[in-house]
Amino acid sequence: MRILNADKRCLEILFHHFYMWYTMNNTRHTHEQFLSLPELLQTNFKYDPDLIKETWKDYLLTDPTPPSNDESLIAMTYSSKIFNCRPAMFNPFFKLRTKVRQTRMLAFRNINLTLMPRIRHETFHQELLSYFKQIVYTFSHFKTFLSKPR
Repeated sequence: MRILNADKRCLEILFHHFYMWYTMNNTRHTHEQFLSLPELLQTNFKYDPDLIKETWKDYLLTDPTPPSNDESLIAMTYSSKIFNCRPAMFNPFFKLRTKVRQTRMLAFRNINLTLMPRIRHETFHQELLSYFKQIVYTFSHFKTFLSKPR
C-alpha cells in the first residue's frame, strides 16, 4: 500500500510525540533506550529496526524541534486511509486540555492544509508503520490507532 505524504508526516508526528513522552516522562529512560525499542519489540511484524534507529537519529540531529501544537492538531484531524487519526492516538503524548484541544481542532477541520514529511528516506515510513503495528499488537491500549481503516 502506498503511503501518502500527509500519512508520512502523521507517522513522524506520532513518533516524535512518542519519543518525547518516553524520554521526558520516564526519567530513567534515555535516548539510546528509545532507539533500541524497535529491535526489542520485533516479534510478530517484520521491519528493519536499524533503519528506524539510524534515520531517526539523523533526523534528530538535523531537526530536533518537536512538532508544534498546531501541526499536532492538524494531524489529529487528518483523515487517513491507512490508520485512524484521532485524539486518542496522541493522548499519552500530547498535553493540551480537552476543551482547548476540541476548540482548536474544530478550527482546523474546515481548512485544507497539507502535511509534508520532513524525513525523505524511501522506506522509513513503511518500516515505521510496521513498527507501530507491532506496538499495537504488543500493547492493547494503542488498539485505536490501527483499528479498521476508514
